[in-house]
Amino acid sequence: MKQAGSIAIAIALIASSVWLYRHFSGDQRQSQDFPEGAHWLCLKCNQGFSLSLKEVNRWANSEPAAGYPCPKCKAVETTRAKKCPLPGCGKFYVERNLVIDDKVCCPVCKKPLP
Repeated sequence: MKQAGSIAIAIALIASSVWLYRHFSGDQRQSQDFPEGAHWLCLKCNQGFSLSLKEVNRWANSEPAAGYPCPKCKAVETTRAKKCPLPGCGKFYVERNLVIDDKVCCPVCKKPLP
């Protein structure tokens, strides 16, 4: 009798663990590394755009054959990008950051990054 109660408790714990995992694993929040989401750049129309991590996760789980579709021209020739955090710029780019006078700079506006 005591063994049956232990088995029932174990099954209940496993079932609740599975339910909690399935319930909360799909909830993708913005991370500290990507507070604005993931940045992308369309290589066809040069339009930059950002996606929430939930949107990126949904797209990645659909087993895409190409890049994320550009919201402006619908082309799939897109790639992950960076966005200049400076208020006067805010442009999307895929190049490496420049180093000017030992300071890391945006390759678009050429100003030092924070």
